[in-house]
Amino acid sequence: FGELLGKSTADMNAELADYAKLGVDWVRLDIHWDLVQPTKNGGYNWTLVDKVFNAIDAAGMEVVAVFNNVPDWLDSTLSTAASQIVFADFARVAAQRYGDKVDHWEILNEQNKHGVTPVNYTAALKQTYTAIKGVDADDTVITGGLAAVPSTGKNIKKADDYLQQIYKNGGGDYFDAVGYHPYTYPLMP
Repeated sequence: FGELLGKSTADMNAELADYAKLGVDWVRLDIHWDLVQPTKNGGYNWTLVDKVFNAIDAAGMEVVAVFNNVPDWLDSTLSTAASQIVFADFARVAAQRYGDKVDHWEILNEQNKHGVTPVNYTAALKQTYTAIKGVDADDTVITGGLAAVPSTGKNIKKADDYLQQIYKNGGGDYFDAVGYHPYTYPLMP
């Protein structure tokens, strides 16, 4: 997000022009919730997100918006019903705001390696899916891109185990596509 935003509007537009020359027609971009709503009871400041999303739209590219960077005032593991509701509410507000520019929503990023249990993720996913679809039933909801990591005892779960747990917890009807990151670092492909 920051890289595309650049230091000026000219920098951002130059970056997007480079994308266009390369044939890019989709951009996967985080919505930095911590920038939009840094305080719990504060209002929303969409200025930077608007600037980038409007520029991408003007360049004729599609956006896959990723709900990421949960603010410090919210439980980032989504372990409470209250935090899951707040997350879904933020998704609903974003979907209302960007309904004409964003039709694809990714729910978190590599949550399987950031301490969000499959149970808590599924509960949040159900509410978030319902919130987004309540705004636009045709929008596509994608699970957060699952990291290609092994399961450990440190709240890190292997991608396919995590996905199976989403299904076991009743989440199968609450996404349209699965996000997966096939990176192999630090191993060679």
